[in-house]
Amino acid sequence: MCEQGYKKTTSDHCVFIKKFADDDFIILLLYVDDMLIVGKNISMIDRLKKQLGESFAMKDLGAARQILGIRIMRDRKEKKLWLSQEHYVKRVLQRFHMQKTKAVSTPLAPHFKLSAKQSPSNEAEKSDMQRVPYASAVGSLMYAMVCTRPNIAHAVGTVSRFLSNPGREHWNAVKWILRYLYGTSSMRLCFGGDKPTLVGYTDSDMAGDIDSRKSTSGYLIKFAEGAVAWQSRLQRCVALSTTQAEFIAITEACKELIWLKKFLQELGFVQDKYLLFCDSQSAIHLGKNSTFHSRSKHIDVRYHWIRDALDAGLLELAKVHTDDNGADMMTKLLHYLLLLLTDSASWGNYYPLCIALLELLLLFVLNFPSIASKEGSEINLTQAVIQLMYTFTSKAAFGKKYEEQEEFISEVKQIIKLAGGFYIGDLFPSAKWLHNFSGMRPRLEKLNQVLDRILDNIINDHKKARSRAKEALVEAEGDLIDVLLKFEDSSIDLDFCLTTNNVKAIIMELFIGGSDTASGTINWAMAEMIKNTEVLKRAQVEVREVFGKRGKVDENGIEDLKYLKAIIKEVLRLHPIAPLLLPRECGEACEINGYTIPVKSRVIVNAWAIGRDPKYWTNPDKFYPERFIDSSIDYKGTDFEYIPFGAGRRICPGLNLGMANVEQVLAFLLYHFDWRLSNGVKNKDLDMTEEFGVAVSRKDDLYLIPTISQAFPTKCSTVQHAPLEM
Repeated sequence: MCEQGYKKTTSDHCVFIKKFADDDFIILLLYVDDMLIVGKNISMIDRLKKQLGESFAMKDLGAARQILGIRIMRDRKEKKLWLSQEHYVKRVLQRFHMQKTKAVSTPLAPHFKLSAKQSPSNEAEKSDMQRVPYASAVGSLMYAMVCTRPNIAHAVGTVSRFLSNPGREHWNAVKWILRYLYGTSSMRLCFGGDKPTLVGYTDSDMAGDIDSRKSTSGYLIKFAEGAVAWQSRLQRCVALSTTQAEFIAITEACKELIWLKKFLQELGFVQDKYLLFCDSQSAIHLGKNSTFHSRSKHIDVRYHWIRDALDAGLLELAKVHTDDNGADMMTKLLHYLLLLLTDSASWGNYYPLCIALLELLLLFVLNFPSIASKEGSEINLTQAVIQLMYTFTSKAAFGKKYEEQEEFISEVKQIIKLAGGFYIGDLFPSAKWLHNFSGMRPRLEKLNQVLDRILDNIINDHKKARSRAKEALVEAEGDLIDVLLKFEDSSIDLDFCLTTNNVKAIIMELFIGGSDTASGTINWAMAEMIKNTEVLKRAQVEVREVFGKRGKVDENGIEDLKYLKAIIKEVLRLHPIAPLLLPRECGEACEINGYTIPVKSRVIVNAWAIGRDPKYWTNPDKFYPERFIDSSIDYKGTDFEYIPFGAGRRICPGLNLGMANVEQVLAFLLYHFDWRLSNGVKNKDLDMTEEFGVAVSRKDDLYLIPTISQAFPTKCSTVQHAPLEM
């Protein structure tokens, strides 16, 4: 190669480069008897191959599609490249008889507390484990982890600690990783972007190893938005503080980042500064401050090398939020969704039952990028939001898709439709015969039988899954039903217990009360903003100012959206999604404004009329969000002129969950899209007629044309699922 004028890079002696005029170049990579050639000019590449063919016996395989079992895919128009080991993963699964297993959503579940104490302690146990291909399976996993799967680095690093004497629980953990690969076999590394940039992330846990109490260092380094280097490894010494653990991790990541910097500079890629992100402010301060403190004197001198690197300007340390730290998955077990904790004070006794609802609150974001594919085309926003809410509720309740799930949702919609229609039995509740005469009761009973059968099957499936959890055959506590079933277990000391019928009732309440209500509020809000363009513009300006620096919508900035919150309050005043609150029963005879109310009378509160009462509201029929700016009036039941969620002990228990749904979906729609009506319809002429029902929605669906305003964020995790990229 040197005879051909190629220069061997000092960073990697298997990489050769030759630069030509007009910024042309050719990079040649060697690995044993495999070779890759990269260049801008195809004629120069052909000339090199011809020259090499005269000196060596070689076979030209054309454009690179695969190397070392890694498939290479390109989209030259979009300037993207993918690396995939899907075929390798499938061969590994087949080799260990896991090709028909049940997928899980995490590389390693939290219930695995792996330790050397779980290793075989007698000859019988050792003999039993000799029949298990533990080392072979871990080696196969390690190759996938090293090449294209940084998301399993921590899990593989954990199980590899027990190669010398693995136990049955260690083997269950390996099978769990294989099951994770089964469900994510099509995941792949993705590279792209107009200007390739090298950036690093580092993190550590604290005393995560049960046996040695050592911490784990992890780093992930990206180039062109894709991962190019990563590591998850036990630290050599026991850290005495989180600062020390993070400081050691920074040093290890720094060495790798500097090597990659030098390598890329030899290839001609130079950038202004090189950033290494860490989520520990104290560790960053320790790295930048050359003063030795009593709390840091014990740290090995070799780790203080980072200070010299910073002083020399080789790189810079920067703070990053934990949620945006790409190296977080290198040091700890992460759930596949975020747990969003809202103010739980008002949940009261419902909180332990409904905590699982919060776990999937941010799931909706994953559905909206599909709107981008219809940019410039008309979409039915009403149905998109309704389907989104049902999908969210199904995922929260069931944890996965069941064959009968669509049938269940369809039956729930029928119940909501029947409940919202005219029913003469409600006017004369004491006339029991009217319930059967009208045909309402038989229809509801028939629907209830169908729903009861479906829920029985789903609940029984969850019960079987829980009974097999100890053998690591299924993932436990992944959804609402799993949490509710814990309260059915009489062996657990609880203040209350649930029956199977209680569980069914809670699931039904979740679907009936949590789907149409949130979607209806979102659609009313979008319709009112479209009709009042000045309100829409002001809301978009606010949302984009708050989230512009972050580049994405998240819960951290919601509290700063004062005007959007005022819009939602005004929507709930004009269009309370349940205009007639849940019926109350009079506990004792009383007199109100001269009217005698007998005991056990059914009382229905008209929240719609209260919200439009001119005694309390100026211009009550006008949509005017500014009325709530700097106003203490709130919807939490303390201001009786404004009770869209009710008040007192029977206030809606899902208030916090529902409002978080509405706020984040609206913020997402306003941040990423501009909206307009189609067919020449003027905004001020938009029909706002209500549809009669238990949940008052717009009579006509809202059709809008979206235009992308803000690009969708790229996550720190660089392993991407193929269907989302195609």
